[in-house]
Amino acid sequence: MGAEVVKALRIKKIDANESIKGGHFFNSSVFLSAKSFPVVGWQLISKKPLTQIFFSIDNNVAVSGRAATFGSFDIHGEISSEELEWFIKEIIVELQDLKVIEIEVRNYPSYFRYADLVHACLEANHFKIRVSETDQFIEIGKQSFYEVARKDEVTRSDRCVELGLEFKISGIEKLPDVFALVESTLSRNGHSPSMTFEELNKAIITCPDNYILFTLWDKNILVAAVVSVVLSETVLYNFYHADHMDYRSHSALTYLIKHIYQYCQTNGFQILDLGISTENGVLNEGLFKFKQQRGAVPCTKSTYYLSLNTL
Repeated sequence: MGAEVVKALRIKKIDANESIKGGHFFNSSVFLSAKSFPVVGWQLISKKPLTQIFFSIDNNVAVSGRAATFGSFDIHGEISSEELEWFIKEIIVELQDLKVIEIEVRNYPSYFRYADLVHACLEANHFKIRVSETDQFIEIGKQSFYEVARKDEVTRSDRCVELGLEFKISGIEKLPDVFALVESTLSRNGHSPSMTFEELNKAIITCPDNYILFTLWDKNILVAAVVSVVLSETVLYNFYHADHMDYRSHSALTYLIKHIYQYCQTNGFQILDLGISTENGVLNEGLFKFKQQRGAVPCTKSTYYLSLNTL
């Protein structure tokens, strides 16, 4: 990059409280400040901040996106590949000075505007892909959910109307019921929640505007639930999906996703992210098909690493 361009740029070391407003949720001050571990970040500044990234450093390993779905770079306005490549090169030097021996960047799904730019600039700085997961998302448009998803699946879920099931956006007082259903659903496949009840409860209390509990009830019985996270003004992410086994034949979860899709339409979201359908890169075909039949399309979500010992 030309010397005159470099001269116009500067790098600023920051803490969580100095995060740029308007970035994605997992890089926000409110999210990072609530964590039990410290983070360190850097911004690339011209006349104003162009981009930023945060890392948690533990055992000489720096991770962007620790205890989050992703981290990576918040990019504001226009930035060239040369500028981002130079910023990454300078961050590598900064982290080497902090005795870091490996850097890991958990990037956002490829539907994010700058995902391809980040990919190219990380590769230009010799980062390699540790794992690529398959994420699935629904693009929110003017079409009804019947037009987006497989029609017979949605029609089958309309039995929930005949059963009198009630859709609600629940308050935190219902979190014990929601979390119990999440645990029950995950345990069917030998899994457990990635967060404890206490951790999720604290996250919702700390960031009440970013967590939504979508629920479906048969009187006092919780039939289905989704814990969603507002990632940005345009992206809603379904963090946990759960359903009551006794109501699975009525497609209660599909009925709930239909209501969430409509919520996205009403509130200006452009993307409903249903999460990854892989584990360590291995596809869960049943889960992939379920999301696909509800209108979700695949994209990649990659984690990158760089060993500083080899530089």
